[in-house]
Amino acid sequence: INDNSYTFEHWKIEYVGRTEYSYSNPFPFSIVEDVKVTPVYERKFRGYYYAINAGGPEYTGPGNIAYESDSYYTGGNSDIIPYDVPIDGTEDEPLYRSERWGNFRYDFPINSALHTVVLKFAEICFDNPGSRIFDVTIEGKKAVFDLDIIEMAGKNHAYDVYYNAEVTDAELNIEFNTASADQPKLSAIVVIPHGGIEPAIQQKLDQMSLEQKIGQMTMANVGTITPQEVKDNYIGAIFN
Repeated sequence: INDNSYTFEHWKIEYVGRTEYSYSNPFPFSIVEDVKVTPVYERKFRGYYYAINAGGPEYTGPGNIAYESDSYYTGGNSDIIPYDVPIDGTEDEPLYRSERWGNFRYDFPINSALHTVVLKFAEICFDNPGSRIFDVTIEGKKAVFDLDIIEMAGKNHAYDVYYNAEVTDAELNIEFNTASADQPKLSAIVVIPHGGIEPAIQQKLDQMSLEQKIGQMTMANVGTITPQEVKDNYIGAIFN
């Protein structure tokens, strides 16, 4: 396999039948079993299972995560905005300048276990809240409800969502196919083992300002706080 994200593990030997050979004297009649021998490759574990730049090319950023070009998807469309458009709230600006949008899904072969999915978003098209509102379904369950990126983070601002997904059928399924306004979108996705979220959080903390860290410790009254106050004070804006 011409892909350095996989490594050879072992040979797989399968019995596929038998072939009979009959020889004249002095060779006796014999039966030879047929086997199929194929190499088995396993995806390397690099602290994460998958890192995909949705709608964009390969990219390796400050966190030393090697994002693959957009793959494992079905459906949707892709766009990339100019490289000189700034993206706030991240050191991985190139990731958030590209997107897959529309009705689409990602299907990742993976071991059956509990995994953490990191969905990365940035609104690079619309200017006003309410312009794009959508849900995300992971493993048949709603993981994101009525997400309005502009309302949560503003335009051209990184916004990440973490979700723990239980996989039971050796395939992680993520669907972007419902929207109450416009179409769903995605900037990038990372799949890490459950329990491996701590390094990702530490990376985020290293990038946060003092004001953002204080915002994470603020106990807000969810019944009265406004979206603008959430944005201005960074309340829950990093680890939502």
